[in-house]
Amino acid sequence: MSKEIVLTLMSSIESKDEYTNGHSARVADYSVLIAKKSGWTEEQCDELWMEAMLHDIGKIGVPDNILKKADWLTDTEFKVVQNHTTQGAKILENLSSFPKATEAAKFHHEK
Repeated sequence: MSKEIVLTLMSSIESKDEYTNGHSARVADYSVLIAKKSGWTEEQCDELWMEAMLHDIGKIGVPDNILKKADWLTDTEFKVVQNHTTQGAKILENLSSFPKATEAAKFHHEK
């Protein structure tokens, strides 16, 4: 997968939510900085960058009335937002050339 495709996907997703615009790029940049300090190769850092860029792809399945809600979310709405990790993993699961992207999407809210 090329960086151009990843950037295009994330631009389309982030256009749904102005509040988080640029979030994926910041996550990707910080992740790569940490990886470089940890001795990762350039190839590993490139893969990590793409995984981080795609981590919120599941937000495309969150309805706008919830994603853009200015007030506190109800418990039900919050569960819909939380489900974006599972939705993201489903979207990316057939991306055989980039299998770690599925894990990045599915587990990025784990503590």
